[in-house]
Formats: sequence, C-alpha cells, structure tokens
Amino acid sequence: MILTDEYGRPLPKGTVVDLQPYSPHTAVVGYNGWVQVIGHNSKQHGRALISRPEEFNDFGRTPFRVVRYPLSWQEGGKIWQRVLGDVERGVRWLPEDNCQDLASRAVTGHNGSPTRDAIVGVGLLAAIIWLGSL
Repeated sequence: MILTDEYGRPLPKGTVVDLQPYSPHTAVVGYNGWVQVIGHNSKQHGRALISRPEEFNDFGRTPFRVVRYPLSWQEGGKIWQRVLGDVERGVRWLPEDNCQDLASRAVTGHNGSPTRDAIVGVGLLAAIIWLGSL
C-alpha cells in the first residue's frame, strides 16, 4: 500500500499529510529507495520514527489529506532529510514536541502545532472569562 494523490500517483517525497477526520496526526512522505515510507513523531511509540504507510493510516481504514506538497524536488529532499535527522536524533514525542512540530520543523526549520495552539488559546480564553467573573 502507498499513499497517492487523487489521480492515483504516489505522493512526492516531502509531502506533508495528516489523518482525517478525527486525528490531527501529521506525517511526512519519504522513500527508502523506491519504497514509500512515512516519517512521523508518534505518541503511540513515544518517538520520531519511520513506518510503512499502512501502519500510519491503519491499513487504509483512516482517510488522510495532503496538507502541503513540496514546491520542488529539491525542497522535498531537504524536508525528508530534516525528518531523518529527527529520527536519527531520537526526538521524543512530548506535548511541546509532537507530530505537527516534526512536520513544521521539517518544512520551516521551526516548531509549530496548530492543535496545541488551539488548546492553549481556549485555555487562556477560559482563564480570562473566569478571572473576569470574579
């Protein structure tokens, strides 16, 4: 099994994908030779790792969407190299360094997690409302 675009073509190296609709789990598509693999920071495994596509999306039972295609073949290679660097360094999964951070770091060089930002934002808003009611 491989992850493909809407035309059935294999996704290019460096493509960022996430699982839908219930999981914000994010990963980056890469290749080991001609074999498609997925790089992600797994909460389940507690670390950044490389896995087969079917392990990432529960043997095709969980739909995925493309979040970002690489702008070029060269950019895709650089993104994938950054993912491999995280795996080689043994980056641990933490709330402050999750799967979205791995993908963001691979693309931009900086952490970023929209899910974490939303949770923190809701928490701050609730705190402001609570303090205002005192």
